[in-house]
Amino acid sequence: MAASTDYRLTFLSFFIQWKIIAIWMISTLIFGTLVQIANTISMGLWLIAALMFLRYCLMIVDTTARGHNFAPSHGFFENDPRIYKQMLVALFAISAHMATPVDYRFMTDFLLFLVTPAVCTFVTFGVPLIKAIDPRNIFSFIVNLGTLRYTMFRFISISALILIFYIVDGQFTLLDTANGAYFTAGFACLLLMAVCRISGLLFHYRSEELGISTDFSQQKLSEQQYEEQQNELEELGNRISKLARGGQYKDAYSLIDQHLKRDGYTTEERLYRVLRQIQDYRPAQHLARGLIGRLIEKNQPMAWEIFNELMGESRGTFRFASGAVTIAFVASANNDDQRKKALALLTDFETVFPNHPRTREALLKAAILSCELQEFEAAREYLKKVTAHTGKIDQQSYEWCVNVINEQQI
Repeated sequence: MAASTDYRLTFLSFFIQWKIIAIWMISTLIFGTLVQIANTISMGLWLIAALMFLRYCLMIVDTTARGHNFAPSHGFFENDPRIYKQMLVALFAISAHMATPVDYRFMTDFLLFLVTPAVCTFVTFGVPLIKAIDPRNIFSFIVNLGTLRYTMFRFISISALILIFYIVDGQFTLLDTANGAYFTAGFACLLLMAVCRISGLLFHYRSEELGISTDFSQQKLSEQQYEEQQNELEELGNRISKLARGGQYKDAYSLIDQHLKRDGYTTEERLYRVLRQIQDYRPAQHLARGLIGRLIEKNQPMAWEIFNELMGESRGTFRFASGAVTIAFVASANNDDQRKKALALLTDFETVFPNHPRTREALLKAAILSCELQEFEAAREYLKKVTAHTGKIDQQSYEWCVNVINEQQI
């Protein structure tokens, strides 16, 4: 079977492939001709042709559900046990219908309408017949497929079969002429193939829930893309490591920035992990200055994890490249250990970011952290610096800090 590299299966693209068109035309020609032949020989030919076409319909369901977008090749003389099992299921359903008294037949038909599509699906995917008719498996199939989807699946399948029955039964009097016979055969074959394609699409998009192994899917494509991206990141990491070993940090940082801008920062965290593997921590530190700032909003635990790694490697000398990021980061501290580390970042804020417009805000935050850590003498010194600077601060926070310090003096 030819395999598609595109998991986005579509309905119409399947029917414009030459294999599908060829098989449909051949089937139309065969069945249209057989309709006009009424003798003993034609019955045998009918059976052979029907078995071959049914097998191909099963292959459409199977290959579509497994993620193939191309038409399967037809092995005309291959034996497929699934066909005989499907015939056995159909024979059982017809027998149950006929054996039920007319007054209660609607109950039997409703039950068959409920379970037969599930049983036929199990048989299509090679499930043993004894398991296919197990009520527990049928119930599980309906639940995993989704009640609404299963109802739609049953409606489409049964409606198509009923329509074909009425046509073949002569209700539309299409079989009385040669043209009508060929039209009926072509329409019936196309309808059955369409039902199989729709069913396969439905099963494919619920393949994980139904336990159907797929050759192509959204998940598999995502995994493949992830692996390819990881290989690219590893190669980029090697180039950056080589530049760092040669002391070309400016070029190494430029390479990092260019990559992040090109991919919209989507692989930023993974690139950081790659750079952590090289001996020189400075490239990872350069990337982390921006990464932590972006993680503050969406993943504070990871932001602190990366911060702790870099503070350990740099022996406490790591600082952010932006005063705004520094203030945002220290505001995320929510335990004493984090408060101590956040306070350490603010001790030299004036030196690292001279004349920063938010210096007064940073100093107030340092005073608040000192109060929370019960370092009131340090908090008092920070408040003096707050008073000596100009700029916007949160007045309520300032008053809280002053009140805490004054309470300690009483």
